Amino acid sequence: MLWFIIWFIESLITTGLLSYFVIDVNEWKEAWIPVLLFIGLYIAFAVLFFVFAYILGLLTSNKKKEYNKVSKFHGFLFDHTLAFLFKAGRAKIHMIGTEKLPDEGALYVYNHRSRFDALSISVKVKGRRMIQISKPENQDIPIAGEYMHRVCYLTIDRDNPRNAIKTINRAAEFIKEKDYNVGVAPEGTRNKTDEPLLPFRDGCLKVALKAEAPIVICKMYNMEKICKNFPFKRTNVYVYFLDVLKYEDIKDMKTNEISDIIRTKMLEHKHEE
Repeated sequence: MLWFIIWFIESLITTGLLSYFVIDVNEWKEAWIPVLLFIGLYIAFAVLFFVFAYILGLLTSNKKKEYNKVSKFHGFLFDHTLAFLFKAGRAKIHMIGTEKLPDEGALYVYNHRSRFDALSISVKVKGRRMIQISKPENQDIPIAGEYMHRVCYLTIDRDNPRNAIKTINRAAEFIKEKDYNVGVAPEGTRNKTDEPLLPFRDGCLKVALKAEAPIVICKMYNMEKICKNFPFKRTNVYVYFLDVLKYEDIKDMKTNEISDIIRTKMLEHKHEE
């Protein structure tokens, strides 16, 4: 089934390109015909793809069920859709400091100014599946919500302490027992102010302590410009991996102390275009 989908996509694109050679264009005024055909086929493919993805998500993802393993099939579709989303949005991701990344599963923490923040790391960090922690409303997003649930994205309800503890425990289990990475924004919500960072909700850092895992500190730039620049301007976005806090160095610390270290490193880092 998957190979048929790939073949179908390639066929549509190839058909559009070949239309230049197949259609007999006698005058320059008729040159718009193959162009229009190609655009029409591309739009038709996009519509069919999202309809297919929506139906498949409804049929194969049960939001009432708690999944403990990422579906390889849904992960494949999710990853390639995210990659396509960034390309279609004319955004290029630059990763700096990847040589610092640990070999084992870790908790990734980052600043939060855009809807694209968590997705950028999900797209680019290779070798180990990244599971994100986000607000419950994100899994109500049409199409995307079904796939987020099936690739084990976790929701955290800040107004329900019992639910929050359950999410923290599950996230720690994914790192320690299943060898995944987990990503979270300590600010808890998007920063729409002029302040560099919002106050941290340091309870999320318990994930690393419970999993006995390192914390990777990330700082992102220009993510919020993607929507502003689209479609006329390309956006270069940057993800810096600033530092890795080893578990041995933080295991006896309180979460607010760890939070202060992370916040200081993020505030001290400056990006120059």
